[in-house]
Amino acid sequence: MTRDDVMRLSGRELDAAVAEHVLGIDLYTINPHDGSNEYWIDAGGDGDIQAFRPLPRYSTDMAEAWRVLDTFPGAIALMNAVNGQWQCVILLTATGMTAPEAICRAALLAVLRAKAAKNGGAEA
Repeated sequence: MTRDDVMRLSGRELDAAVAEHVLGIDLYTINPHDGSNEYWIDAGGDGDIQAFRPLPRYSTDMAEAWRVLDTFPGAIALMNAVNGQWQCVILLTATGMTAPEAICRAALLAVLRAKAAKNGGAEA
């Protein structure tokens, strides 16, 4: 996944990428009869579908975005950019229309860069 790919993510796709790559959560897709396609996580960690719960909305819920930030014990700067977008810095800078979206993108970029560096690949 490239920086451009990350910056194009939004909504539930961004939430899913953050859960998988930043938080290390296994995702499940459940397609109910109404045709909606929603991501779920195994809250109990044991595969018991009774313990499944909807994927948190990391990119739109500030409380959930703070949980993402908690995975980075380093310095984090969050500010309102001039063009009306939020900017978040976690090793790398990312922007979003909301603070949670910027946080999620920056977290995803930071993790992908660290993984690429570990594997000797190009940075995110």
